[in-house]
Amino acid sequence: MRRLIGIASLLFAAPAAAATASDWAACRTSGPQTIDACSRIIDEPGIADKARAMAYGLRAIAWGDANVDRAIADYSEAIRLDPKDAQNYSSRALAYRDEGDNDRAIADFNEEIRLRPSGAAYSARGDAWLDKGDVDRAVADQTAAIAIDAKSYGAYFYFISRASAWRLKGDFKRALADATEAIRLRTESNTASAGYHNRAETYFLTGNFRAAAEDAQRANAIFANAHSAALLFLALGRASRDGTAELTVLTDKFKYKDWPYPAVEFFLGRRSLADMRAAARKLYEKCEAEFYAGEWHLLRHNAAEARAALQTAAGTCAKGAGEYAMANAELKRLKP
Repeated sequence: MRRLIGIASLLFAAPAAAATASDWAACRTSGPQTIDACSRIIDEPGIADKARAMAYGLRAIAWGDANVDRAIADYSEAIRLDPKDAQNYSSRALAYRDEGDNDRAIADFNEEIRLRPSGAAYSARGDAWLDKGDVDRAVADQTAAIAIDAKSYGAYFYFISRASAWRLKGDFKRALADATEAIRLRTESNTASAGYHNRAETYFLTGNFRAAAEDAQRANAIFANAHSAALLFLALGRASRDGTAELTVLTDKFKYKDWPYPAVEFFLGRRSLADMRAAARKLYEKCEAEFYAGEWHLLRHNAAEARAALQTAAGTCAKGAGEYAMANAELKRLKP
């Protein structure tokens, strides 16, 4: 799932005495035994509702990305058994967002905020509003999150999310200001990479490709990853520079080679366009694949093919995604 699901409230709840200590220990882990152990606790006769709810919540976390439908079903059972536990609403909302169901996600975030208001809850709901294209509500929620947690670690991410909302609204001055504030908050931390990446996307969609490349380079210097490397390659290309050498060097520094690494391989000529598209499995990956395909065609002056791919990206991406904003900006630039 797109962000780590907090489980602290689950881990410290007291299990029913009848459950074996070994089952509870295994249920709380993230190993292959987790689902079976949690299932044994769930099936145990006479177990208290709160304890059973805790086991459902832990099993839902274990399902994770591998089976989002089962995770949602388990969170729903946990909520039915213990409707006052805000964490399960939050976790189910995130699972719904993974499925692109922002309406249900927002309903669950509403319940989380009612039970346990926090900056993180407002920000998560703001992200869902943004993906629906409701920019004003997204800005309002991120602003509320910042007000609650102005000095917390989370404020860094709230500024980044609000920056994304401002740019969808067309207010690039505020978008750049929020991204810059996020960078200031985390200058000495590896997480500053996300701030530079967000600001690079904003520069890219405004057509300032040189500044976009500079920020993408800064992002990769802090934490080299396929997303920022791909953005660097494209920004350099749109600034009339071949970024192949930079991209090749960065691939050796990646700690992870999951999506969008297939796009990096495609840019380097190691994978075909069809193979790159086929490697995109999730909805957001398909969105990014089409954006990358469109940019590749742009760099080769294939306007018709670029327009088709970018239109597909704009129609596939969540509205809060950087690729959505950048694809639409490129489509505007392609108009005669």
